Amino acid sequence: MMPVSLSISLTELEKLRNAILETGLKRTNPKSEYELLRIEDRDISIIVYKSGKVVHNDTDASRRVIDKILERERDYDLLLGSDEVGKGEWYGPLVVVCAAITPPDILRLRKIGVKDSKLLARAQIERLASEIIGKGTIYRDVTLMPETYNKMYAEFQREQKSLNDMMAWSHATAINSTLAYVSPG
Repeated sequence: MMPVSLSISLTELEKLRNAILETGLKRTNPKSEYELLRIEDRDISIIVYKSGKVVHNDTDASRRVIDKILERERDYDLLLGSDEVGKGEWYGPLVVVCAAITPPDILRLRKIGVKDSKLLARAQIERLASEIIGKGTIYRDVTLMPETYNKMYAEFQREQKSLNDMMAWSHATAINSTLAYVSPG
């Protein structure tokens, strides 16, 4: 039986740890300094690492525990998130993307390895992007090529606005475009 791993953010780590402890499953002592929590109870084996990596055995019981804990956003039909990459000034475009996912997508994305892109190699990012887009994830982007970026930034400065204001505008535009797509009219 192959172990399954997924990653969570460090901010979610303590919540996950507490949620696992609340299940009442039998804990065992960590086997290394990198482990935060180790559960071994009947056919359930879960190891939570301080790095945010979670490894569990691929049994129905383990999957049920992990799925129940990580699908806490069920109350929402859609969850939106946006992020940017690039600076735009000289080297390439500024790209801001907003994606809309359903609560079940969260667990699927974690299982395929989605996490902070700063923690991923370029090849991993490209593989994940293909897989995410290939599964029909709804997203909209705002792409500002260097020339457009520089013109917009100059306009923002004339209006006594900062780069942060321009970034906020870019995120708001991507979010509004995504919302308009998922709920037209």
